[in-house]
Amino acid sequence: MAGTGVKPLALVTGASSGIGYELAAQFVRAGFRVIAVAEDQGIEAAAESLDELGDGAAEPVRADLATPEGVRRAWAAVGQRPLDALAINAGVGVAGDFARDNELEDELRLVNLNVTSAVHLASWHCPA
Repeated sequence: MAGTGVKPLALVTGASSGIGYELAAQFVRAGFRVIAVAEDQGIEAAAESLDELGDGAAEPVRADLATPEGVRRAWAAVGQRPLDALAINAGVGVAGDFARDNELEDELRLVNLNVTSAVHLASWHCPA
């Protein structure tokens, strides 16, 4: 994209805090426009904070990536723009004895977010 005046585009999941926020920050500092995705309302404040870090910019997208609709919402934010980088970072953990302590719904959400949505996101990014 050098010389075109168009900033490269990155999509970062789990970007409201922690490692995801730091990944998004690195992209912004490198001059990327970042689509920052997270399910919590903190994504708005995170995007504002990211905007102050460098030559790039951040666009917040609130989406629950454990659902197909959330993945569609993230990709809708990309639209027809070429995507230069994809950082799939969103994830959850479940503690406790699988058979005795944990609800099946919590375990399935973990699989949907940590595995299914990651495959779904990556497959959309892969050129046909």
